[in-house]
Amino acid sequence: MADACTRGERVWLRRLYTNPVTGELVSMDARSRLFRGSLARFIRLRDQTCRTPWCDAPVRAVDHAEDHDIGGGTSAANGQGLCEACNHAKQAPGWRARPSPGVGGHEIETTTPTGHTYRTPPRSSRPSARARPGTTPSSPGEGAALACLVAARDQRVPEVPGVLMGFTDAVQICLQKYADFSGRGRRSEYWYFALFNLLVGIAAGIIDVILGTDFDTGSGLIGLLASLALLLPSLAAGVRRLHDTSRSGWWILIGLIPVIGWIILIVFFVQDSHPDNSYGPNPKSAPAVA
Repeated sequence: MADACTRGERVWLRRLYTNPVTGELVSMDARSRLFRGSLARFIRLRDQTCRTPWCDAPVRAVDHAEDHDIGGGTSAANGQGLCEACNHAKQAPGWRARPSPGVGGHEIETTTPTGHTYRTPPRSSRPSARARPGTTPSSPGEGAALACLVAARDQRVPEVPGVLMGFTDAVQICLQKYADFSGRGRRSEYWYFALFNLLVGIAAGIIDVILGTDFDTGSGLIGLLASLALLLPSLAAGVRRLHDTSRSGWWILIGLIPVIGWIILIVFFVQDSHPDNSYGPNPKSAPAVA
């Protein structure tokens, strides 16, 4: 380099910043607004998958975490790898991202329109592909799940592969939590147990006809006993389902209002799981066990 300077040749210098202990490359100079060359390759190798919480799609673009328009630098610290969908949708109103120092090194802090905050380290330095929750300054009732920032999915958390709940799992959990009104219940847990209630009612009706224990009102002794036995776990499952959508379990009482109350509860019960809230962690982020 000294010889090149003495010959009057043009020399380009780029400062590289490394960790003084490990020697790991942590940043480098960049004058361009776009991430190009070795800087882009470094970020792709560091992140490997999309840095949006709950999205593990391969990196297709490298962009600023904190927007360049508001002073975000074109640097390794402010760069993040994103999938195609998240890169196009991250400008949706209310979503914010910024680099945040973390115990594991470089982290991206993402804030949702409701104020919930999540931090994601690069794939290369985390044991799993899941985001870890940060502070949640807004109320639990304003919970919004993180997805790929796509408008059609920005209020729900996708199913986690390998932890889908089946009919028998849901029935087992609801019966084991017979009178447990705490915690959260997944959408599939509630509706599978509702299906179980329906099947039990049909079977009880058939048995009443066979035994001659049916009443003139259309119900029977066996059906009545089955309904009483399943009343408490059904109420508990409904309360846990409301908790899963960041609502108080007292909303279950709106079902006492004919028709309108039932419609409102159905709307609540069909909604997808919210992120971690005051009632517990998102049940989709853990295996479906009782």
